[in-house]
Amino acid sequence: MFFRIHHTLHYHYDQPVFLEPHTLRLTPRQSATQRLLSHTLTVREPPAGSTPVEEPGGADTTEIWFTGLRQELWIHTTTVVETLRRNPFDWILTDPSAQTLPLRYPPATAAALAPFLGQAEPSVAAWAAELAAEAGQRSTDLLLLLADRIHHGFEHIGRFDGEPMAPADTLAQRRGACRDTAMLYVAACRSLGLAARFVSGYSMHHPPEVSEHELHAWAEVWLPGGGWRAYDPSLGLAVADGHVTLVTAADHHLAAPVSGHYRGTGVGSHMHYRVRVEAGPDPEGFQPRQGMAVLADPRLNRDTAFSPEERRSLQLEARLPAAVESLEQQVERVWQGFAGLQGSLERFTYLDRLRRSNRTLFHAFLQEHIEAALPVVYTPTVGRVIQGFSYSHQPPDLGAYLTPEMEPRLPELLRQAAEGPVDLMLITDAEGILGLGDQGVGGIHICQGKLAVYTLCSGLHPGRVLAVALDVGTDNAALLNDPLYLGRRQPRLRGEAYDRFLDAVVAAAQQVFPGVFLHWEDFGKLQARRVLDRYREQAPSFNDDIQGTSGVAAAAVLAACRGLGTGLAEQRIVIFGAGTAGCGIAERLLRLLQAAGLSALQARQRIWGLDRRGLIVAAPGSEPPAALARPAEEAERFSRNGQGQIGLLQVVQQVRPTVLIGTSTVAGAFDQAVVEAMAAGTERPVILPLSNPTNLAEASPADLLAWSGGRALVATGSPFAPVPWDGQERVIGQCNNCFLYPGLGFACVAVGATRVSEAMIDAALEALASTIPAARDPLEPLMPPLTRVQAVSRAVAEAVALMAVQQGLTERASTPAEALQCLDAARWEPRYTASSAVG
Repeated sequence: MFFRIHHTLHYHYDQPVFLEPHTLRLTPRQSATQRLLSHTLTVREPPAGSTPVEEPGGADTTEIWFTGLRQELWIHTTTVVETLRRNPFDWILTDPSAQTLPLRYPPATAAALAPFLGQAEPSVAAWAAELAAEAGQRSTDLLLLLADRIHHGFEHIGRFDGEPMAPADTLAQRRGACRDTAMLYVAACRSLGLAARFVSGYSMHHPPEVSEHELHAWAEVWLPGGGWRAYDPSLGLAVADGHVTLVTAADHHLAAPVSGHYRGTGVGSHMHYRVRVEAGPDPEGFQPRQGMAVLADPRLNRDTAFSPEERRSLQLEARLPAAVESLEQQVERVWQGFAGLQGSLERFTYLDRLRRSNRTLFHAFLQEHIEAALPVVYTPTVGRVIQGFSYSHQPPDLGAYLTPEMEPRLPELLRQAAEGPVDLMLITDAEGILGLGDQGVGGIHICQGKLAVYTLCSGLHPGRVLAVALDVGTDNAALLNDPLYLGRRQPRLRGEAYDRFLDAVVAAAQQVFPGVFLHWEDFGKLQARRVLDRYREQAPSFNDDIQGTSGVAAAAVLAACRGLGTGLAEQRIVIFGAGTAGCGIAERLLRLLQAAGLSALQARQRIWGLDRRGLIVAAPGSEPPAALARPAEEAERFSRNGQGQIGLLQVVQQVRPTVLIGTSTVAGAFDQAVVEAMAAGTERPVILPLSNPTNLAEASPADLLAWSGGRALVATGSPFAPVPWDGQERVIGQCNNCFLYPGLGFACVAVGATRVSEAMIDAALEALASTIPAARDPLEPLMPPLTRVQAVSRAVAEAVALMAVQQGLTERASTPAEALQCLDAARWEPRYTASSAVG
């Protein structure tokens, strides 16, 4: 097996400090079981000097030393290793007496192994003796039994730092991180006379509590005829060629990847690190890339930011202009080109070409120009891109297109579509795209747009996500009859066949990407809730149209109430639109109303729902959305319009709502008569026309302010320019789901959430509500500015991660401090690093 490993460590100090010499144990060892093919070590702001050192235990280390003061230490290694032990049982004991426990080595062997022998704490020794008896006092059986018992009988947790627990404590608690269980395994073996040592390194296998962002730990035991044999108690197996050994040591202190101190009285320090492991049977994919192979890979390409030395070593000199630019200069150059384009579709094409050419620069540009770029890479522009999907060339890197015919090969095809491990899959069947309805296979662009927003807002790694279009056909007659349509030319799959296909997709995703977060996007009204409920207990699942939209809308309503000095339980809420979003908002508000002290019946009495046919009422034989239906007898109290319906105007006149929410995609539905009637019934109406794209909004902010005499608190689903009013400009907040779902999904990935609870979504919307300016002053916007979206996403992520820990729904964190460390470690930043230059 061949591995390429990227390992980055970043130490930041609160003030400049003097660094003492540091020992780096970041070079995988050469041995009979693994071969080091290449290794590069980069220290940003190079040290004053460095030298290779072989430690007493045989580890190859690098000693570095410094002059002057510095405020950070950044280290990166890229390594290619071949592991050679395919069969961990391909050996025999050459000394028959070594089969019996306790083991006694010959004197000369025992002397050589002395550092790896010793006594264990009494409880550990007694436990090991019990297992030895169960294994019939056979050493080889005991080693497997011990790994199996720890794997199955202990709770495995993730811890980013800190000393291993004492083996007796790990045993008593029956829980621990991989380094804790490795030390317990070592101690148990030593108590039975077996020489054992601690191992740190990397693995292509990851126990659920360990992400690929971390080092792994296991143990090795020395046996006559077998030498040092590795056992992984976290995984419960004998180690073959799926592990890469970095350091072996009698004491875990000698296996730390970096050792050293700094001088600075009272100065705090912070450490972040990331490990990326790629594995495969073929060495060709791991050879250093050069020339066009580098420039053609958006993960590696830096364009004009390659240094002269890199251009020479990578054979790029003749392919790039002479100027060497910083990332900041490149961002400015991209901005000049972007600003020179007039149409949003032209701008989308420009940025999409950049995404496919230079991933780091693309995301750096989005960060620097959020307000200008976000409406281009996402709504409203992405809606027009989707509509034109079959009329332009489509790049091959948009994601995975899965059809029912592929069902038997789904695991293979998911591996084929992904560039490596995947933490989050964004999945659509494109039946309910924005306000456009069934758009068929073109819906892949909504997934790409949302993934860009994930990275922009929260720092989700763009190389660890996958956009998936479930091409189950289309019921859009225009697409079916279009000779250029690129998707499956059949009516939509329904019923059991549809469910069977989705079941197969989810099963394949969990098999190929264990623990993957499933983000369901733009499913049709009849499917969205059903799909979410079907899988929410099987995997961490989230539907943005139901849960994201409801969370953002509820946060806006809560903030408006707080700014106006009223409570949610005092509001009369009308929701126009009974699709996925409208029902989701109603369900979320019902939950919050009950949390505010109302009974379930009282909460339902505060909400009125309408669809295009008018007020939704419960009627015999009908199945209206439960959260929106009013009692049938209530209909008698309302007047009716010319069509005999209880329309929006009639509901507003009768109910006198304080909050009006639109998710109908009926452009202009909040007309002058409706708004004036609402303003007559409440001093400060809260109006949220949330339908998008822009041309489907229920009203424009300018009209809402004019018709309410400037008294309305307004937030919209699509972006609108500020509105001049009373000599000032009223900034219009956009109820953009980017304020909620990126932070929520990122937190779930970072802490290894096993599912997404309603309490986690409540925590997310409360965090968002606390950042909304109108919560403090009703004249301020009813959403934060987009320039604050990263700070808001961090607040949301922290709230979600802490709630997940509180509810016991995490695999990588068990305390609030560990949860916050997970967030720091998982965040990706658009910066050029050594790894992106060497492949």
